[in-house]
Amino acid sequence: NGRTIGSVQPGFHCSCYARNESLAVESSTRELLGSDQRVWMTDELIKSTAQWKIIGQQVMMAPFGAPQYGINEDQWDGYPAERERFFKTVTDNEINNVVVLTGDIHTSWANDLPSKDYVFLTGAGSVGVEFVTPSVTAPGLPISAGVEAIQALNPHMKYIELKQHGFVLLDVNQQRAQADWFYVPTIDAVSNVYSYGASWLTKDKDNHLTKGTAASVPSSAYAAAPSPFMCAKNVNLSMSDFSRLKVLSLYPNPSSDFFSIQYNLEDVGQVEVQIIDNAGRLVKKYSSKKDSGVWTERYPTDNLVEGVYFVKIVSQNNSTTQKLLIKR
Repeated sequence: NGRTIGSVQPGFHCSCYARNESLAVESSTRELLGSDQRVWMTDELIKSTAQWKIIGQQVMMAPFGAPQYGINEDQWDGYPAERERFFKTVTDNEINNVVVLTGDIHTSWANDLPSKDYVFLTGAGSVGVEFVTPSVTAPGLPISAGVEAIQALNPHMKYIELKQHGFVLLDVNQQRAQADWFYVPTIDAVSNVYSYGASWLTKDKDNHLTKGTAASVPSSAYAAAPSPFMCAKNVNLSMSDFSRLKVLSLYPNPSSDFFSIQYNLEDVGQVEVQIIDNAGRLVKKYSSKKDSGVWTERYPTDNLVEGVYFVKIVSQNNSTTQKLLIKR
């Protein structure tokens, strides 16, 4: 949401929909984020004064070397120049406490993010850490090599679990950011049973992982969780809302001068993009006729005052709305 809560800024969410897959893996112009999103993310990282920079994204960022499996071009391994640009931004600007949260690959990993000068025995040369959450129900990765073999080839990977289902709890304070893995015994029946798996943490300004000894325990000072900013509202959607019109990404968010929105349109016809303020007033609208397919459009926001807005796309009998924060 882009806000700083205490000394944590959980405001970076990267979408990999902008990936360019037509170029060779080693091409320096092959992009995972796209130029707009990359500029936004690096600018936000550089100017952030938060203690912890937490980045949520879809695919594993740490390099994974296993010759018998080749390169997974879906991950950041398929975009090494893009990853190197990101690592260079962090090191050149001496940015500490970068924590990457990753999902989508259905398995559990705790990784250092190694630069070219990485020393696996000490963690020196790591630009940050990555916590990868397991799946809830989807199957894990069909990797026949054992965990020890994978770690022998990838010593920056400190924890790997390839089969179990579960979740991760991230606990952050001024001393460290810690991820705790928990696993469930079944996905075939409703159950509140789970077991503790492992804990890994990064201490303030260490930028590398240390094994935790136990799961985090909530502080008694936070007996009641505060209400989140802009509570989500329950909305009933029909199947047509999902199948005929779907937003794939909206970035940068927060925005200052512009935002880009990517959406999938199933029907040919008139499409209206509306910008609505927090009081429900229509501020701007753009209307045009569109063919079916995936559309990526960019709209200016430089003349909007700071605050919360909603971007609504209307097509035929379908509509969808996304929240947009304007912040400068």
